[in-house]
Amino acid sequence: MISVTTYLKVNDAFIEFHEYKDTLNKVNYIEGALELTINGIMLIDKTMWDYIDQLWAYIVNGVESILNDQPFETYFPDQPIKLKAIPSNENIIFSVECDTEKKVFINRRYFIETMASSAIEFFDFLRKKNQSFDSDYKNILVRLQR
Repeated sequence: MISVTTYLKVNDAFIEFHEYKDTLNKVNYIEGALELTINGIMLIDKTMWDYIDQLWAYIVNGVESILNDQPFETYFPDQPIKLKAIPSNENIIFSVECDTEKKVFINRRYFIETMASSAIEFFDFLRKKNQSFDSDYKNILVRLQR
């Protein structure tokens, strides 16, 4: 089981992006957080907040690598938190390293579908909130929808 929740950071509060009603004036460096729980293990939480638009773009690159049976490794945009995915037959080993390393073993197809779907929802939200996102994220959405 995978649970993904994306938040925008507004002042000192985190608002789940579906519940955010204001306009987005900032088109780069959008602060936010991701909560990612896989098989009951919370790998990413709100304390690891960063630039959420960039983090999702990095995750999209990882999804593409996994789809092409390639390993993937990246860091959060502005923190020394490492994400890593290693394909293993029909599964992947996904890990997050922040102080300590947490690893999970998850079905590859399920991981790809869940993360791609969550990314599409988030980038579609950004595009609806500010038209300048349309050109910035159109390429990402096209890559995810294939």
